[in-house]
Amino acid sequence: MLSPLSGENENIMEHTTESLWQVEGANLVEGGCVDGGTWFGSIPASVELMQQKKIYSTFIIKNNKQYFPMEVLQTVLLALDPD
Repeated sequence: MLSPLSGENENIMEHTTESLWQVEGANLVEGGCVDGGTWFGSIPASVELMQQKKIYSTFIIKNNKQYFPMEVLQTVLLALDPD
């Protein structure tokens, strides 16, 4: 499956494709929500679900900081409360 979000039409990873299929199979309507564990959850999966299906998602995402602005959030947190 190709991602329409990429200008280069990159392939979507298997877990993301599975999340999209699960949403289709469950007949979720636009604005619905899907929850899941670490097996299917990722930031790219959440983005694809919102962009392609207009479905909100909540996943547990462990140890993958590639698309998570950890340094930015840490800087803001320390600026707001240096103690």
